[in-house]
Amino acid sequence: MRQSIKPSRHIPGIILILLFFSLPALTRDGFYYAKVKKAIDGDTISLADGTMIRYIGIDTPEVNGPYTKAEPFGIEASEFNRRLVEGRRVKLELGSERTDKYGRTLAYVWSGDDMVNSELLKAGLARTLTIPPNTKFAELFGRLEKEARIKKIGIWSLN
Repeated sequence: MRQSIKPSRHIPGIILILLFFSLPALTRDGFYYAKVKKAIDGDTISLADGTMIRYIGIDTPEVNGPYTKAEPFGIEASEFNRRLVEGRRVKLELGSERTDKYGRTLAYVWSGDDMVNSELLKAGLARTLTIPPNTKFAELFGRLEKEARIKKIGIWSLN
């Protein structure tokens, strides 16, 4: 006698859990949650689904690339970013303007309770870059940059 294989009653739940952890989803609080595959440099990340995210309101020094030469503190900014986000689930708040001229999604990014954009400024590894209409945190970012300049940390130690 042949036994039929019965699907587990847990399969639908397992599928839902896998979908939840692999897809960015807009939640009631208006944020997206996604897993970071890789920190590309100090202000750009790639999500597990391939979406490229460019941090709003900041600019970090460049690292060696096909079109750029390494700038002082570029590697440090990239490593700092990597330690905060790579392989982690992050919270994304998209900007009023959703993409930049390169097609990257523009966002404020949180790792746990820390906004990565502001952490880079606090560490002196980024400058403010305010491009309207994405100005929600411009005042905060300006204040954080000024504090890093006064302390002469990171990129501000060179002046």
